[in-house]
Amino acid sequence: MVNGNGDDAADAEVGKATSIGSGQAGVGACVLLSIHQPTERFLSCMQGVVVMAPGGRLVYTGPLRLADGNCALAAAFDASRGHTPRLRDISPNPAEALLEVVSAVGDDGGAVERRLQQLYAEYAASSAASSAQSSSTRAMLSASAITDQGADAAPCLAGFGRQLLALASRHSLVVLRDPLLVLTHLGSGLCVACVCAWAFWHVDLELSSGVLQRLGLLFFLGAHLLLTGLASMGAWRQDRLLYEHESGVGCYGAAAFVLSRTLVADAVPMRMLPTLLIACIVYPSAGLAGLAFEGSSEEVQLEFGYKKALMFVASLCLANLVLASTFACIGIVARTSEVAVLLGALYALFTLVFSGFLPTSSQMPAALSWLPYLSVLRYTFELVLSNELLGQTVMLVEEWPGSPEAGQPKLVDGATIVNSKDYLGFNPWGEGECPWGGVTLDGGANGLRAACWFDLYVPALWFVGALGLAIGLLMLDEHRRRG
Repeated sequence: MVNGNGDDAADAEVGKATSIGSGQAGVGACVLLSIHQPTERFLSCMQGVVVMAPGGRLVYTGPLRLADGNCALAAAFDASRGHTPRLRDISPNPAEALLEVVSAVGDDGGAVERRLQQLYAEYAASSAASSAQSSSTRAMLSASAITDQGADAAPCLAGFGRQLLALASRHSLVVLRDPLLVLTHLGSGLCVACVCAWAFWHVDLELSSGVLQRLGLLFFLGAHLLLTGLASMGAWRQDRLLYEHESGVGCYGAAAFVLSRTLVADAVPMRMLPTLLIACIVYPSAGLAGLAFEGSSEEVQLEFGYKKALMFVASLCLANLVLASTFACIGIVARTSEVAVLLGALYALFTLVFSGFLPTSSQMPAALSWLPYLSVLRYTFELVLSNELLGQTVMLVEEWPGSPEAGQPKLVDGATIVNSKDYLGFNPWGEGECPWGGVTLDGGANGLRAACWFDLYVPALWFVGALGLAIGLLMLDEHRRRG
C-alpha cells in the first residue's frame, strides 16, 4: 500500500504501484490502493472507489465511471446537491473537489453536513447497498449507522477473545516485519550489561566499595529502564492514531487494543527480553546472589542463590513493565508529543530521586516520607539490597581525620545497613516480617534471610492497575471524541 501526498517522488511511487496493480488486476487479483489527494491521472486508473466522510460514514462506493463515461462521483454528489456547489465548479479533479467539500463541514451553516447525511441515506437505501455481499462493506455501513445514531448506540463488535487474537496477530507481524526497534533495545541492553559487568566486577561486602557499588549498579540499571521506556513513547502515540481511526468505526475496543499492544508488541520483545539479557550478564559478573554464606552447605547455598536470582530477574522485569505502562498512560493523557516527552521526563526524574539511592527515608521530613513508595525502583532497590545484605556482615571502615577509630575496620550486621534509619532505611516493618501475609525466604537452621515478597506484590499490582488506567483513559477519550 502506497500513500501519496502530491509531490513528484510520491507520484512516481504511486504511478509504479498503480501500473503493477493494474497488471495484477488483469489476472484476477484484487488490488487496494490508498492515496492521499490523488491526481486526476491516478484517479483515472482506478476501477472502483470508496468515499468516507468524517466519523467513518460511507457516502459512496462503486465504479469511478458511469456507462456513458461520465464521473460517477460527480453524478452522485451533484444529483441533489441543494445549496452546495457542484464538484466541477470547485476543481476539475473530482477527488480534490470532494476533499475540499468534506473539509468544509461545519463552516457553511451545515449545508455540506446535510448533503453528506443525504448521500449516506441515499446509498444506504439503494439497491447496491442491499445487494452488497462484501463483509467489509457491511461492516463499514454498520459503523456508519452507529456514528449517525450517536454515542448511545453500542457498536456490534466481535467477541473480546477474537479482538485480542486478531490484534495480537497484527502486532506480532509488525514486530517481525520491522524488528529494528526490538534489535535496538536488545543491543542497548547488551551494551549496558557489558558496561556494568566491567564497572561492577565482583563487588565485595565493604560499605564503601560493596554496598554503595551495589546501589550504584541498581541506579544505573534503573536509569536505563527509564530512558528506554521514555524512548518508546513515540511509537505508542503513533499506534494511538491508528486506534482512534479503527475504534471510531467499531473495529475493536480499548481493552483488546491496550492488552495486545502492551503484551505482544511491547512487554515481551522490548521489556522482558532485554531485561533477561541484562540480568544474565550482570548478576554473575557483579557477584550478586550471595552464593557464599559462611557456615552453609553447598546445596543450601545453590538453592537459596537461585531463588534470589529469580527474584532479581522478576523485580527488574516488573519494574520495566510498570515504567512502560506508566509512560503509556502519559502518552494517552498528553495531547502532543512534546508535552508527553516533558511529562515522561519529569516522571523519570521523580522515580530516580525517590528510588532510595539519593535521599533515604530517614533524611526526608516525616510529612514526605511516603513519596518513595510512589517510585517503583524503590521496591527493586529494597529487594536486591535485602537479598544481598540480610544475613551478612558488612565491613565498615571509618576514615574521618582525627578519629581514634580512623582506618580501623568495624563489622556491622547487614540487617542494620538495610533496615536502620541511620543507613538505608528499607523494610520499615522489621526483619523477618512482611505485610499482606507475605513471608521472607528463609534458609532455616542456616540462618539465611532474604527479601520480602511484598517487593514483588506491589509492582505486579501496579502494572495491572496501570493497564486498567490506560484502558479507562482510552475509553474516556473515545467517549469525549464521540460526544
